[in-house]
Amino acid sequence: MTSEQRSLIRFVLFYAVSTFILLSALALFFYINQKSQILTNEQKKMQSYATEFTWKLQDVHQRPDSVYYPQHNKYRSAIYDSSHTLIFSDFIPPVINWSKEMYQQDSKLFLIKKVKPHFLGASFLVIATKTNSEPLKKLQQNVLIVMLILFTVVLLLSYFLGKQFIKPMRQSIELLDNFIKDTTHELNTPVSIILTNIEATRSIIKDEKLNKYMRRLEIATRTISNLYDSLTFLKLNHGTDKTDKTFNISLLLQERLQYFELHFHSRRLKINTQIDENVMIYANVENIRRLIDNLLSNSIKYNRRDGKITVILNEKILEVTDNGIGIPSDKLSSIQERFVRAENSSEGGFGIGLHIVKIITGNYGYKLEIKSEESKGTIVRITW
Repeated sequence: MTSEQRSLIRFVLFYAVSTFILLSALALFFYINQKSQILTNEQKKMQSYATEFTWKLQDVHQRPDSVYYPQHNKYRSAIYDSSHTLIFSDFIPPVINWSKEMYQQDSKLFLIKKVKPHFLGASFLVIATKTNSEPLKKLQQNVLIVMLILFTVVLLLSYFLGKQFIKPMRQSIELLDNFIKDTTHELNTPVSIILTNIEATRSIIKDEKLNKYMRRLEIATRTISNLYDSLTFLKLNHGTDKTDKTFNISLLLQERLQYFELHFHSRRLKINTQIDENVMIYANVENIRRLIDNLLSNSIKYNRRDGKITVILNEKILEVTDNGIGIPSDKLSSIQERFVRAENSSEGGFGIGLHIVKIITGNYGYKLEIKSEESKGTIVRITW
C-alpha cells in the first residue's frame, strides 16, 4: 500500500469515526427527547382518562344500584383507600410504587392520582396501560435510517475531501518520481562509459600506483551503477519479471561476491562463506541478482572497518550477517519501508535497499527475516 493510500485511509477513518461519534450522540439525544415526548403524550391521555374516571366513580358512588364500575378497553384501573389497601380493581395490580406519580414497570405504565372527595372510600386511583412499543420501534427505525444515510454521505464527503487534501502531495511525489526517472536515465550512459574505460585503461597500463587510483574510481562508479539499478527497479519494475527460469544461484552468488571484491578490500572486510554447490532456484535472474546486490551492499555500507561478513546459502535459505552498526530497535519494524535508514547521518545509502529486497521476496512468496542489535550487527535471512 502506498503512502498516498495510507494517508487517505487514515483521513477517511478519522473523519468517519469522529463524525459517527458526533452523529450517535445527536441521535441518542434526539431519541431520548422523542421517547420522553411519547411518554408525555401518553401521560396526558392517562391523566385525561383519570379525570373522566373520577366523574364516573362519582356516579357509581351516588347510584350504586344502577351504574357499574367504570371500565375501558385500553386502560385498567384500581382504587385504594388512604392506607393503600385495595378496594376494587378490574385487573390484578402488582406492588404499587406510591412514591411516584407516574412510572414504567415491565411493559406497563402506571399513573397514580389522588381522589377528592373520597368516592366509595377511595383515596387513590391507579391507572395502568400496556406500553405501546410501535411508536418507539418506528422512532428507532427512523433514527437508524437517517443515521445510515448521513453516515454514507459523510463517508463519500470524507473520501472526496481526502482526495483533495492529498492532491498536492501526490503532485509533488509524481514530480519527484519523474525527476528520479529522468535523472537515472541520464546516469546510465556516462556510468557505462566510465566503467568501460576503466577496464580498458587497467588492461593497457600496468602501473600499480595508477591501478590503485583506478580501483577507487571503479568502486565509486559501481556504487553509482548499483544505485541506478535500484532506482530503475523502483520506478519501472515493481512486479515480478515474467521471464522466470530455473538457474544456479550458487554460481550467481559467487559472481556477485567477486563483483563486490573491491568494496570488501577497500573497507578491509573479512568475508566468510558457506555456499552449497549447485543450489537451484526458480525465479528471474535479474531480480535475484538485484536482491543479492542489495544485501551485500548494505552489509558493506553499514559495517565497520576491519569488520566481517558471513554469507550462507543452502537449499532453504540465503543469509547475510555483518557485525556493523546494527539497526536501532525503534526502526527495526519500519526498516523495510522505502527511504527508511538505520541511522540519520549523511553517510550510508538512501534507504531503498531493504525495501527492494522486501518487494522481491514478497513477489516470490519468500520469507524475509531481519534480526539486529545496535552496535553489534545485523542478520538478514531469506527462506524459500
